[in-house]
Amino acid sequence: MSRNDGCSILVVDDNGIVLDSVSRLLKLHGFSVTPCNDANEVIGCLREKNFSAVLTDIEMPGLSGMELLKRIKEFNTDIPVVVMTGHLGTGMTEKAASHGAVDFITKPFNPAYLVRAMEKAVDKNDGDKGQAYPGKMTQ
Repeated sequence: MSRNDGCSILVVDDNGIVLDSVSRLLKLHGFSVTPCNDANEVIGCLREKNFSAVLTDIEMPGLSGMELLKRIKEFNTDIPVVVMTGHLGTGMTEKAASHGAVDFITKPFNPAYLVRAMEKAVDKNDGDKGQAYPGKMTQ
């Protein structure tokens, strides 16, 4: 049994190859993964299921990852969100943190670092790892 069993991660990326590889990596380490390639569908996913954490890309067409991060936090203030990007801009890390991101990963990423970042994000639930965040729903 993996230490990550029961931890449900919503993975959001418009790049199908990245979405598939990240999802496979996290599943390999015992996470339950729901992939989503459209940022506009994320809040619907969050309404349907409680997730332990969200991993999202920042650079996406339509709804940016930064705007998505804000919407996730408006919907559920407690859910940990880890953001990733292949285009690190000035102040992006600070901006993501100010909007509630718990970690920031640059692509290409070290697979072990990504797994550790998601484990740490899930562990943020007051030491009660693996419990989904029912959150403080504001919508």
